[in-house]
Amino acid sequence: MTGANERGCTWRDEDAWWAMDLGSTNGSWLTPAGGERVRLEPGVRREVGPADELALGAITAFVLVEGLPS
Repeated sequence: MTGANERGCTWRDEDAWWAMDLGSTNGSWLTPAGGERVRLEPGVRREVGPADELALGAITAFVLVEGLPS
């Protein structure tokens, strides 16, 4: 599964979720579960873990939740 706004993106490979800012105007931000919010550097991928919050641009935010019962 892949998602994106104009200048930010998220994707999943076999082992993990990743996020990268692609030079967005408003920036992309990652708040690790229990951690401090950090701005994603353009072109540098960061792993996104369970319960991390990812903000792409000014108003789009996601929380990654894995392992939900089916």
